[in-house]
Amino acid sequence: PVVAELSEEWEGKAEVYKIDIDQTPSVPQQFGVMGVPTLMLFKDGQVVSSLVGYKPKKKIAKEFEAHF
Repeated sequence: PVVAELSEEWEGKAEVYKIDIDQTPSVPQQFGVMGVPTLMLFKDGQVVSSLVGYKPKKKIAKEFEAHF
């Protein structure tokens, strides 16, 4: 629910996508995902920030909004 809220708040600034790792196991392998949930921020096709495990909304926003 936290990521869904941030997705709405970031409308026009960032696009948020969810990947079902059971349906597409090659994607997490490609990016070295070792834990769930993993949040990754891409800019110009490159990962510029990532967070692993549950994080409060404020922490996610602070980490990722620095790159907007």
